[in-house]
Amino acid sequence: MEQAIEVLSQDFDKQYMDEENVLKRMDHFQAAQPEPLFLPLRAPGGDFWPSLREQDEKKRKAEEIRENLSAVENELIALVKEEQALNEPPKEDEGEGEAAADKPPPRS
Repeated sequence: MEQAIEVLSQDFDKQYMDEENVLKRMDHFQAAQPEPLFLPLRAPGGDFWPSLREQDEKKRKAEEIRENLSAVENELIALVKEEQALNEPPKEDEGEGEAAADKPPPRS
């Protein structure tokens, strides 16, 4: 049986590196004991599996949304602290209060 093959250089083929990164980001391969992934055979030079590409895009969008949400939460916390500091009455220096108590009252 004759089967066409594709020869590539893993170090210089940008498409291969991109596809490899997609596979590395998959939860399936990040598990302690990954199970085999059965996919249809690709023809030489064929496109990457669309279902895997779509899954990766959704995962990256979700991660981006989580990062943005975290940044907004941190900004909100900082703003709340700033607002609380502005709403608190000014504190008198404790050292000045003690010094004033030690001074005798003015004579009239």
